[in-house]
This record gives sequence, C-alpha cells and structure tokens, in this order.
Amino acid sequence: MDAAVKSKFEQILALDHQVEKLEDAQQVTPYLRYVTGYRYRLERSNHRRWGNAESPLEEGDFYQILPDQVDNGFYDWYCNNRPNHQWYRTPE
Repeated sequence: MDAAVKSKFEQILALDHQVEKLEDAQQVTPYLRYVTGYRYRLERSNHRRWGNAESPLEEGDFYQILPDQVDNGFYDWYCNNRPNHQWYRTPE
C-alpha cells in the first residue's frame, strides 16, 4: 500500500469513534478519489445500526460510501476496522 494512503488510513483510525467526522457529500467523494485514485458513490438508507450489531435501529436519512468498482482495498479496510460505522447522517 502506498505510504501516503496508509498515512490517511491511520489518520482516519485516530478519529474519535463516537463522533462522525465526514463533511458533506460534495466533499467526501472527491476527497476519497484524490486519496485513493478510485471513484466512490453514495447510497442512501432510512435506517441504520451504529456502533455494533446489537445497537438499536435508528430511523432517519443516512448515507454509505461505496466504491463504484473494485478499489485498492480502502472499502474493505474501512469495514474491517470500523464495523457498523458505514452509514452516516445525511449532512444537511
């Protein structure tokens, strides 16, 4: 893995796991493309479980970042390191 990308991964892991740090959808996907070199898309949902599989089901507007095609492992890395932290509040 490229050293710059690995450094970004380490910065993400260092974030406070109780607070969502994404900005808005217009900034997230271009940033991920810049960092990883791959395109990502947003999926929406009206519910999520946050933190662990046993957490209560939340209602609302949420989005998930997914690779448009196979990426360099970022998506799998993120899911493995932050399970049940893929659905974010819609920034509005």
